[in-house]
Amino acid sequence: MVVLGAGAAGLAAARALGEAGLAVGVLEARARPGGRIHTVHEADGVPIELGAEFLHGAARETVDALRGSGAHLIAVAEGHFVAAGGITRQRDDYWERVGQVLARLDPSPGGERPVAEAFRALGASPADAEPAGLAAQYVEGFHAADLARISERAVARAEQGGSGGGSESRRIAEGYDAVTAALLHGLPAGVTLRLGAAVTTVRWRRGEVAVTTRAGAVLHARAAVVTLPLGVLKAPAGAEGAVAFEPALESVAAKRAALAALEMGAAARLVLRFRERWWPEEMSFLHLPGARSFGIWWTRAPLTTPLLTGWIGGPPARRLLARVREAHGLRGAHSGAYSDDAALARALAAEALPELAERCGLAPARLAELLAGAYLHDWIADPLARGAYSYAAVGGLEAGAALAAPLDDTLFFAGEATTDATRHGTVDGALASGRRAADEVRAALLS
Repeated sequence: MVVLGAGAAGLAAARALGEAGLAVGVLEARARPGGRIHTVHEADGVPIELGAEFLHGAARETVDALRGSGAHLIAVAEGHFVAAGGITRQRDDYWERVGQVLARLDPSPGGERPVAEAFRALGASPADAEPAGLAAQYVEGFHAADLARISERAVARAEQGGSGGGSESRRIAEGYDAVTAALLHGLPAGVTLRLGAAVTTVRWRRGEVAVTTRAGAVLHARAAVVTLPLGVLKAPAGAEGAVAFEPALESVAAKRAALAALEMGAAARLVLRFRERWWPEEMSFLHLPGARSFGIWWTRAPLTTPLLTGWIGGPPARRLLARVREAHGLRGAHSGAYSDDAALARALAAEALPELAERCGLAPARLAELLAGAYLHDWIADPLARGAYSYAAVGGLEAGAALAAPLDDTLFFAGEATTDATRHGTVDGALASGRRAADEVRAALLS
């Protein structure tokens, strides 16, 4: 067996297959495991999350993966503040106002229209305009989505399913890479992990797979579990990081339709590390309506770590990164070393800090003096991700299941994009998909 990708889905699949007695080779293009789980640890042990950060709702698969690891889950505090005109005020009714709009989204087949259309209808009167605007900003950010593409029905289902942003959220105190460590700990003897093994071609026919790496190695297997991000699966032929399937996945009508009905969302996250906390202790989220850069920031409350994370999703994230790159002469795509992340983080911080100071009524020079570091990983430019995470476009509510369906009991599929639309974009969904794919392999090969 071969597994493509050592993110949460790939490691979960490999672990389950190894426990079933199968020999499994896991190929990972990056120099590290974890995929879009990417935690940087500073010298003092403070975890900087550049990828996955929150557990939303019950997140049972993630909790199970961490059991016995010694990791601690901490509930995210819900202190929402709004900053404008030099005044920062608490907004205790944030979720109430957003929720009253989201509750009116239609989860039935009649809700198959873009969220942008739904919000225009729901904000038709002046009294509805502000809540609809807040809800639109939330969906664009939380789902990393283009409001003109994402399905109203899918968003409604996610909110009703308890995996939305208004559900209980938790963090892993030691860092999200505790999940990766837990998956790697005690791997069955038959599982081998090869890092820096970028796959270029997958040739397949019933009962046979030949996988070629960039280094020219060819691995033969009875079957493969494909856990590549949706952005990589949709990458044009010949693009950096793309994997060529022969026959092409698009040659299968159901796969072609599924790929067309799912979109890879865009998001930018900037983590600023300060020498001391300058915001109210009870502040968890800071909203900047109409911001030029990041419209929402969050702290690690109730922890007092002096980190502030800026977030922007959807098309505005693409525009922000493109504008800052152009202004500072930075490249539009990563090399394999992602060497411009640090420069891009500094450039974004230089733009964001004056706006933060202006909105919060602080001296820009004081914030600049307090800044100890800026961190970012540009997932949009990363050729091994090509975006943040997936979402269902109009008509795509069932597309995850279609993408997940095995081909000729030879190619099996996992990853957050192959889950139910209510679990897109979640590590929990990725873990569940890896275990589901392993069950499908066992049924096909061991029955």
